[in-house]
Amino acid sequence: MSIHSHAETSLITLRRRGFLHPDTQPWIALVLILLFTVGAWYLASEMASRRVVERFLYQAERERQHIIQHMVAHEQVLRGVAAFIESSEEVSHEEWHRYFHELDLDQNLPGVQGLGFSRVVALGEKAALERQIRLERIKDYTI
Repeated sequence: MSIHSHAETSLITLRRRGFLHPDTQPWIALVLILLFTVGAWYLASEMASRRVVERFLYQAERERQHIIQHMVAHEQVLRGVAAFIESSEEVSHEEWHRYFHELDLDQNLPGVQGLGFSRVVALGEKAALERQIRLERIKDYTI
């Protein structure tokens, strides 16, 4: 009976003190400060994460635009080459050489490692073309 009466006495004492009794106020303040700190940390963490994501998306979009611009420039060069070839009956080595050097790709489109074209040669024309190229510029040329 003594344990039961002691518990009842403690309960009655807590009821008399009340929730905002001076003994409980520091604990309430501590809990509120901890809750505020955790909330502030969470908000700061979320804002920092958003900034990182936004910065990443901005950089990714800039790189995407750069790649697109670069690809458009490559496409324009290829369209120019196609128009050059279509506008000529037969593109000679000298014509191609002049055209290629006028493009000045090293300056205008850095990164391009080469540009060339191949023409279809009938089997009967192969030997004559090889002789012609050997006489003009490449001594050991073969197809």
